Amino acid sequence: MPPDIAPLPYRKQIRDTLFSTSALHAGLLFERFFPCWEEDFSLLKPQSSALEEFCAKFGRTGNDAAFADLLATCHSRLSRLVKARRGVELRATSTALLASGLGVDHPSENGFVFDHISGVPYLPGSTIKGMCRAWAGICGKERHVEELLGPETVDAGRGRVIFLPAYPASWPELGCDVICNHHRDYYGAKPEDRKYTENGFPTPMDIESPVPVTHLALAAGTEFVFRILPLDRDSAADDLARTGALLAEALRELGIGARTAVGYGTMDLQDTDTEKIAETWEKEVMTGIIRTFVSYSHQDRERVREFLADGAMRGIAPWLDSQDMLPEAGHSLEASLEQAIRHENISAITLFLTEHSLGSEWVQKEMELARRHDRHVIPILDSEDDRVVQGLTDMVQPYKPYYLRLGDDDALFSLLNTLIREAGADAADEVVLYLGHRDEGVRPGGLPEDWRRDYPVIDLRTREHRLVAVRNWDVKGWMPKDADEYRLYGQAIRDLSKALGRVEHLRVAGFAPLGIAGLIGSLWDRGTCVGRITCWNNRDKEEWSVDKQNPPEAGPEEWQLLSVEDDVDMGEGENILVGHFIQGMHMDAVSRWVGQRQDRFRVSRSIRLGFPQAIDAAMAPALALEIVQSCGWARQKYGASTVYWAAGIPMALMPLVTYLARARGRIVFLDCNLKSGEYVQAFEVY
Repeated sequence: MPPDIAPLPYRKQIRDTLFSTSALHAGLLFERFFPCWEEDFSLLKPQSSALEEFCAKFGRTGNDAAFADLLATCHSRLSRLVKARRGVELRATSTALLASGLGVDHPSENGFVFDHISGVPYLPGSTIKGMCRAWAGICGKERHVEELLGPETVDAGRGRVIFLPAYPASWPELGCDVICNHHRDYYGAKPEDRKYTENGFPTPMDIESPVPVTHLALAAGTEFVFRILPLDRDSAADDLARTGALLAEALRELGIGARTAVGYGTMDLQDTDTEKIAETWEKEVMTGIIRTFVSYSHQDRERVREFLADGAMRGIAPWLDSQDMLPEAGHSLEASLEQAIRHENISAITLFLTEHSLGSEWVQKEMELARRHDRHVIPILDSEDDRVVQGLTDMVQPYKPYYLRLGDDDALFSLLNTLIREAGADAADEVVLYLGHRDEGVRPGGLPEDWRRDYPVIDLRTREHRLVAVRNWDVKGWMPKDADEYRLYGQAIRDLSKALGRVEHLRVAGFAPLGIAGLIGSLWDRGTCVGRITCWNNRDKEEWSVDKQNPPEAGPEEWQLLSVEDDVDMGEGENILVGHFIQGMHMDAVSRWVGQRQDRFRVSRSIRLGFPQAIDAAMAPALALEIVQSCGWARQKYGASTVYWAAGIPMALMPLVTYLARARGRIVFLDCNLKSGEYVQAFEVY
């Protein structure tokens, strides 16, 4: 018979006595005395009833004053430490089941983490820090929080904060849940021992019986106390606020512990300062125009420019040596490149890797600079040739050699997503879209300085802007040539709206055709999470803005700013043409153009609505509302199926109108080509 080895008694009667004791350390009971063993030390397959009995025992232990005092003493000691070190305490309540330590070895097949002193389940500080680091990686904030958490390397240095273990505020409720393995043979057996194969390959088969495995889990509604200490006294307040914001976001979005992929471990901070803490993430968002440094071989120049031209309308703004590098006195070429790579507006490096760039000395230097300054590299390969793929692995070490394929349909969207994530703009609630389509460059007159300073800026341009030298191109006369090109812009801006899924306040500036400006408001309309849209009126240097609202129905007798100037019969048809022009000659022009194409438009009436010559910031929201109402009024008055809409309103007003125009029936905007006098079907709103 084996000798007695403390603290694991093998006598069944000793074990049963301990398990029935009213007050016993729950962690010790679970880890060392759990009833899974037979008298001869053979393992008795644990049944769910044993875990359920343990949960009941755990609940009774919480009623014992001695263990309640142990937990209270633990909280008291940690609170004194937080106060002495000027740290912060945050309280969070679980919104789902929570399990920590399921991977710990245990006879029941799933372990659990219990505090060695009080016997209560807890969350180790390393687990909390690991969750924060994992969430920073998922949402692209690694660079922004590295100084807080420390670099994640083999010889990692410490960060600027310490995560203390988190304990339940009071004795929690412990219960059971089930993991169901449907393919035990596939996941558990050795390849040569698997029973189920298809065409000689091991395959998970539906004929296998599911095997439920019971494990412990804390109930939803458990309140935890999280504690964070600063290491740097000079930046303590800022470090704690930023870490608290990261913790709050990670708990809410990712969750802590095991099984987070199925919703376990999520929590909401209950602190009164939660909103203030969350606001500090604005400091982590890169402000200014988001750009990518492009590393490539000049032998691939045309292919690279074509790719970047397609990305221009999505907001991919490149830094190219041929366009952006200006000679500086005393600066070598390499120093100029390093300065560009280090610039705060460069969110990532885009590497075009081909047979040519593999042998480029300057591409190699740029990758060295990227590694030196810890810049994220986004590789784009023109082929999957073994030499190119191997070159990628050699060139971008220590980065993971994931890459995009030049020519793949989703390559541009993936590049856009990564750039926005690396800049932190995916977490920003205010973003600027710069519509520089009719401007030679980003100028103070086209983009307010405080907008560029305070918010991340997405620079939207045309394909032509990337392909044609601006000095030889009539940028002010440009517009999409047909409905198909407008559809391309619509899809591109739709991709951008997905990448900026959290934006709550959209700001628009720049010079563009009305159809481009209208697309912005129609894709970020009042049905999205955007609660406010603001446009910069460059002429008067004002912000024009509207909030989310459902415009009420109203007609001419209720309008204060609009007036019906002309209402002309155009013949048989189920549609109407509505125009907003100060001068009648513009309405005449679009009416003639539509009238010549009656077989296509089938318009019965042409209605011109006039508006004030001078519009200011106080007037703009009411005018945008009345323009939306006028389309609904005209449709209802004449029973129209479709409203064809043309306008000569200021560009700063256009996104405000289309933002409010949702659910007003089908409205098709006709944009005017200023050179030819032709009209283009730009976009539709419903």
